[in-house]
Amino acid sequence: MGRYRKISPRIWRDEKFTSLSTEDKLVALYILTAQSNRIGLFSFSPALAAEDCGMSCETFTKRFRKVIETFKWQYDERCRVVYIPTWFRYNQPENPNVMKGVLDDLDDLPQTYLISRFMENTEYLEGNVRETFAERLGKRYPKPMPNQEQEQEQEQEQEQEQDISAQSDRGSLCAELCRMPCVGKKSEYVVTEQFADEMAQAYPGVDVRAEIARARAWLIANPSRRKTHAGMSRFLNAWLSRAQDRANKGWKNGENDDLWKRLEEKYGSTDDEDAQKLA
Repeated sequence: MGRYRKISPRIWRDEKFTSLSTEDKLVALYILTAQSNRIGLFSFSPALAAEDCGMSCETFTKRFRKVIETFKWQYDERCRVVYIPTWFRYNQPENPNVMKGVLDDLDDLPQTYLISRFMENTEYLEGNVRETFAERLGKRYPKPMPNQEQEQEQEQEQEQEQDISAQSDRGSLCAELCRMPCVGKKSEYVVTEQFADEMAQAYPGVDVRAEIARARAWLIANPSRRKTHAGMSRFLNAWLSRAQDRANKGWKNGENDDLWKRLEEKYGSTDDEDAQKLA
């Protein structure tokens, strides 16, 4: 995936952009540069974005929806995919070979109805680049993507899901699961339901919510071993990674509880290498 994204300086004089608040502008620039890829159709984690922007989940969710609406960008909340229809206006591949390469970014996407909209949008493509775009997508998706009626059904389902989720805490883009105690200026790190869902996909052999609760209990019991707010995400990933390793090696939740307790007390670790030290 390319490291650079093009943003026209004219954005600072764009009527839609100048109408936004300072926080909205930050979110807009974040969407364009932080989690985006080379085709303007990309997976997007609101929980990670909120952390990167230094906002609460509630504030980011509000700003995110405002920006999406203002620029007429599109967001598939169920699949967590953003689509920016004008992307190729400013980031058009230089030649057909580059186009072939950037379309590989589609490999990283879930099956979202936004792919069909991406395929239909050739407004900013020209000549051989446009032909390559159509040819490669025709080979990649030989079967028809969801038609308009199917898309509308999916959108209606999403609207219904959003209506239901609006009435429940977990339904929010960044609903809070728990708070981890930290050291430093920020004394707490908010763990969201979405973060837990994403970690569950990354660590399928782990009861992620149970492990996060276990990690929180360990931090409470060991204040001298607490992490900074900036380091908490890495700490949780490492904790879950070790839990996954145990699962892969035959360790199961509920087994070796006595050994687990001794490991935590002595090392604050769960590695099998440490288990051998205590064996």
